[in-house]
Amino acid sequence: MEKNKKNLLRFVIILVCIVVVLNILRILIGPPIPMIDEATIFHKKRIGVIYITGPIYNSKIIVNNLKKFKKDKTIRAIILRIDSPGGAVSPVQEIVNEIKNVKFEGKKVIVSCGSVAASGGYYIASAGDRIFANPGTLTGSIGVIMEFVNLEGLLNKIGIKMEVVKSGRYKDIGSSARKLTPEEQKILQEVIDDVYYQFVDAVVDGRKDVLKKKLMKEKGIKKPTIEDIKKEVLKIADGRIFSGKQAKELGLVDELGTMDDAKYYAARISGIEGEPEIVEERKKVSFLEYLIGSSDFSEIFGKFFYNGFSYLYGE
Repeated sequence: MEKNKKNLLRFVIILVCIVVVLNILRILIGPPIPMIDEATIFHKKRIGVIYITGPIYNSKIIVNNLKKFKKDKTIRAIILRIDSPGGAVSPVQEIVNEIKNVKFEGKKVIVSCGSVAASGGYYIASAGDRIFANPGTLTGSIGVIMEFVNLEGLLNKIGIKMEVVKSGRYKDIGSSARKLTPEEQKILQEVIDDVYYQFVDAVVDGRKDVLKKKLMKEKGIKKPTIEDIKKEVLKIADGRIFSGKQAKELGLVDELGTMDDAKYYAARISGIEGEPEIVEERKKVSFLEYLIGSSDFSEIFGKFFYNGFSYLYGE
């Protein structure tokens, strides 16, 4: 009997020691990491919405929102609501690259075009899995433009002459104080052509499945190649804009529909029944940015003053 009591006491002491040690470890290490993620526990199925509005000169906020939704396991699909006439080359390409990363993770990216989704706006849209546009949406404008202001005549009239010291013959290319030389025009045209074909290739890559079916049906081509699709895109990639209705006929848009249509389509392909829960990420726009498309003074200076230079998609 005495032996049983000793064994029971020993067991209780060991049990208390284990509990104390576990509590000390819990305090030092923190709460245990759950083995099942939040989406599995709560069965959340949500749709993320990202708004891309106005001229695009900076990609940081949009890219960060895409990354956030990509990691969130409760977000089953992403809708990009585009209402933009385009913007600078690099930010547009950074957004497109992140869209591809999202799609690589298995999440669908649906595009809803607002009043305008042209040039760089359409560049972004073409990377989506499915594009919705209203019949009156202005879209397309596949092309690149580079603009300079030539003030030479005005400066001569008021007696102002620019003196330039430069390290290379082309360092002041695009100066507003003089017109371009033939050699400079050739150099800049080569740059424009290179970026233009990057744009065309992006549209071909994003729309190849739809355009392949279009060529098979309308042109009777049994097995359209990438070159066949590229030729089809080049026919309309001359900077012109299209209505949403025209864009659908050309294969640049998949569906004529509203934001709600895009939302319910995203819910359906994600296995969400009933009214989907929407998580919205909006870019905060300051008054200065609303007026001129940027709140970054380096961008403002570069856009309006540096050689009178503006390098934009379709603006």
